[in-house]
Amino acid sequence: GGAAVLLEDHDSAIRRGATILGWISGVGNTLSTAPEHGLGVSPEAYQAAVASALQEAGLETRELGFVIAHGSGTRKGDGAELAALTELLAEDKVPVAALKAQTGHMGAASDLAEIIFGLRSASINRVPGTCNFSGAEAAFSTLMISKLPQPASKPYFLSTSLGIGGQISTVVVERA
Repeated sequence: GGAAVLLEDHDSAIRRGATILGWISGVGNTLSTAPEHGLGVSPEAYQAAVASALQEAGLETRELGFVIAHGSGTRKGDGAELAALTELLAEDKVPVAALKAQTGHMGAASDLAEIIFGLRSASINRVPGTCNFSGAEAAFSTLMISKLPQPASKPYFLSTSLGIGGQISTVVVERA
C-alpha cells in the first residue's frame, strides 16, 4: 500500500491558496522494550505515547472526537492496545475505530493512510465504523466501538501506530 500527504507551514499554504484539510496538534512516541510483550506493546508505554500527544496538543481525552486504533488483528497486540484504551478512556465516552479490516495491513503506509481516512471522516463529522465488529470481550466492553459509522461532533481525533519491536507513535489531528 501507499499513502502521501503534504505537510506545510500554515502561512505558506494560505499564500498559495492550498486547501487545508487539518493540522497536526500533537505527537507522542515511546518504545516498549519489555520482552514479555513479544510482538505486542505494554499498555503503560501506549498510554505514555497517548499522554504525550495529548499534552502537546493541550487536550484531554474527553476533547477527542474519536480514536483510530492500530488494530492489526493480533490477539496479543490488540489486547494490549484495548487494555490501554479502556483505562485511558474510562471516564470519557470517546468512540474507537480500527480500519485495517477494511484496508488490510498496508505495511509502512497503514498509519499515514489511517490519518488520511481519519481526516476524511472528521471532515464529514463521522466516526468510521469497524468492519466485521460484532462485540467486545467483557474486559473491553466499556469502549465505544461500532461496526457502523457514527456521528462525530468534535474537531480532534487521535491515531495510534504500533510497530514490531515495540515502537508506539500517536498523533492528534485537528480537522480544518
